[in-house]
Amino acid sequence: MRSRRGAALAVVLVALVVVAALGAGAALAARESNRSASDDLARVRAESRAWGSLEHAVREWDRRRSVLAVGAVDSGVGAADPRDVVRVVRLDRTRFLVEASARERSAAPGAAGQAERTASSFVRLAPPTVAALAAITSGGTLSVLDHAAVDGRDVPPPGWTDCATPTSDTAAVATAAAGAVRPAPQSTIGGALKQHSAAADTASYAAFGADDWATLAVRADVVVASGPSVPTPRASASTCVLDVDAWSEPMRGGGAVGACTTTFPIVVAPNGLALDGGRGQGMLLVNGDLVLNGSVTYAGVIVVRGALRADVGALRLHGALLVQGGGALGAGSLVQFSRCAIERAMDGIARASAARRHSWAEVTR
Repeated sequence: MRSRRGAALAVVLVALVVVAALGAGAALAARESNRSASDDLARVRAESRAWGSLEHAVREWDRRRSVLAVGAVDSGVGAADPRDVVRVVRLDRTRFLVEASARERSAAPGAAGQAERTASSFVRLAPPTVAALAAITSGGTLSVLDHAAVDGRDVPPPGWTDCATPTSDTAAVATAAAGAVRPAPQSTIGGALKQHSAAADTASYAAFGADDWATLAVRADVVVASGPSVPTPRASASTCVLDVDAWSEPMRGGGAVGACTTTFPIVVAPNGLALDGGRGQGMLLVNGDLVLNGSVTYAGVIVVRGALRADVGALRLHGALLVQGGGALGAGSLVQFSRCAIERAMDGIARASAARRHSWAEVTR
């Protein structure tokens, strides 16, 4: 018999090839679609984490960053994931650049494929301002007893080596009326005795720029009873402890509690305060009389809405003292004006707010 020739086999083979090609193409398209979706998900996750870390860094502002030197950089981990990085750069006294970066594994070729997002924002500090007309601003008569000293020259606190060079001095004592300062024969007054109407203004002892006594009291780190008390710096696991018995560390160098040197708390005594000694730094607000029965060392700003009763004890303050009711400064006391201590204290309690800008960069390997 003669063999029959036909195209059936060839048609079947071609059909199989076409079907196989279509199947491979569909599989490839599905795989690429899945990879693209995975990449998009990685980008969204990275962006979300970056913004979350940025928002947390601004909302829960670490006040220790407020005392960074200009140009200094501080780095830490993000709020959502320890792999995220938050970088803070101080631009000037009141402005910071904050950047938060997050990476998420993507489906890009290679084992190191990542999507990266960086969110950034400028942060501005709003520090309180005090009407420090002199080393001591007094609304009443102030007695400077024998062997006590008041100095209006701008001097950094002992051991503070990172302060800017002092540029200008101020008066020793500012009062509203002539003769309101009564220096004893063996007392020391370094600077002028100035008269200024603001010394008698109650707002000088209650209004602090964008803040006032009430808003600072709400934000207080420590609320202390009338005493007597002996505040002493204390740290736990490299973290500065702030409580009724610990108000941070004004000392630097040997013997200082290093974990507390960059912490400047708000301490409020709503019903007056008696101190038998101790040391601290930041801003101390006393609603009533401040009574000293021992030697107290402090760096920053002390505001007293009563009288200062330091005729028995001694106050060694670098910064500024505002005392509405006058009072007495006893033997061994030194109130030394220090612009560095004032600014550190005010910056350390400043509120931070963000002026947002949006940027990101994607890195895929």
